[in-house]
Amino acid sequence: MVIDGDGNILMNLGSLATIGHFAPNNLIHFALDNEMHASTGGQLTVSNTMRLEEVARAAGFRAAKKVSSIESLRTVVSEVLNSAEGPSFVLVKIEKGEKEVPRVSYEPTYIKSRFKEAMENGEI
Repeated sequence: MVIDGDGNILMNLGSLATIGHFAPNNLIHFALDNEMHASTGGQLTVSNTMRLEEVARAAGFRAAKKVSSIESLRTVVSEVLNSAEGPSFVLVKIEKGEKEVPRVSYEPTYIKSRFKEAMENGEI
């Protein structure tokens, strides 16, 4: 399961192509779309005119849905969790506005070492 933002997806569209190419059945990619880069100062994105769920579908996601209410989110989450065909993409429209986003407190070299060690130990 991946939880992402509209700004990150727009800056890294290649990630959708890679996911679509490898097509992992068990991947669900949630995109929280507030139409802004909230973590870098609130600059607006173009997600209000670019249909990210259609981009995901064109990239090879087997399911690509857009939701804008908690009720529709519950329905779609149930559908994708019970589907054997993935990857799935769920665009979740959320309120505009900036929220305080905590920053990662670890240095990249520490994260790399921790990941490498976990792989060597068979933890992931």
